[in-house]
Amino acid sequence: MRRLRGNDARPAGGSPRAAAEGGGRGVGRHRLETRRLLLVSAPPDLFELAAEDRTRAEAAVGAALPPDWPEPGLAKALRSLARIEHGWGLWLVVARDEAVVVGTTGFKGPPADRLTVETGYGIEAAYRNRGYASEAVTALVRWALGRPGVTRVIAECERANAPSIRVLEKAGFRQVGERGSMLDWEIVG
Repeated sequence: MRRLRGNDARPAGGSPRAAAEGGGRGVGRHRLETRRLLLVSAPPDLFELAAEDRTRAEAAVGAALPPDWPEPGLAKALRSLARIEHGWGLWLVVARDEAVVVGTTGFKGPPADRLTVETGYGIEAAYRNRGYASEAVTALVRWALGRPGVTRVIAECERANAPSIRVLEKAGFRQVGERGSMLDWEIVG
């Protein structure tokens, strides 16, 4: 099992822990900075706000939303993840130099049995092959492993999804199993 040490991600403002930000409408409560990205935990009402007034939603996030975001097939899943509190749900991936949301990452819920959280991610097609997914996943995994009660982060991807496999490998995950067409991964802190 690969163990992580150090921290390439830092909370916005450089303090040792993730910053608590605003509440209600507005930016998510947690923010992490990497060299090129800002990760922002999604406000729980982001999708309702975006449906009401996209300009206000962009102002709340502090970045432009991609056209037709989110994809209709993902909207329901992302909406439920945005309602999970304390950083254990949906995070927006913002390219700092462009101030645009380039994707999403996050967790499928708070730590479960064996002090484990499961991560997932997706980058908008126009922003793929720039290393954003690897950078975002690495930062979020380090954030999670730095929280009390988390010792392991897991992920899954399809065996045929070579780009996702590379993301997980670059982020330090180790393949630990197979289930049909799916590969199981973990990283232990």
